[in-house]
Amino acid sequence: VALVEEVLSGVMQLSRHTFGNFVVQHVLKYGPSSQRKRVCDTIQSDVQRLARHRVASHVVRCALAHGAAEDRQHFVDALRANAGEFAELAHHHCGSFVVREMRRELRKEAQ
Repeated sequence: VALVEEVLSGVMQLSRHTFGNFVVQHVLKYGPSSQRKRVCDTIQSDVQRLARHRVASHVVRCALAHGAAEDRQHFVDALRANAGEFAELAHHHCGSFVVREMRRELRKEAQ
C-alpha cells in the first residue's frame, strides 16, 4: 500500500520517466478504480502537454483505454477544448497516437 501511495504521489514525474511510465500504466490497467481515478485526475491537469511527450503519451493512451467512461470524457473534452491545438496534436509525432486512441475509444462507446 505504501509503495502504491508513493507511485500515486509521483504520477506526473513517473509518467515522463522512461521506465516509471510502465508503473503508472500498470496502475491504470490493474489497479482498483480509486487508484485509476487518482492517476486520471492527476494527468488530466496537463493532458495537452503529456500527450505530446515521447514517453508520457503512452500513459495518456493507457488512461484513455483503461480509465472510467467519465474520465475518458474529461480527457476528450480537454484534448478537444481548442480546435487549433487539437489539429496540431493530431499531426504531432507522439500526439497523433493519442488522438488515434481517443477516436478508437469513442467508436467503442458508440457501438
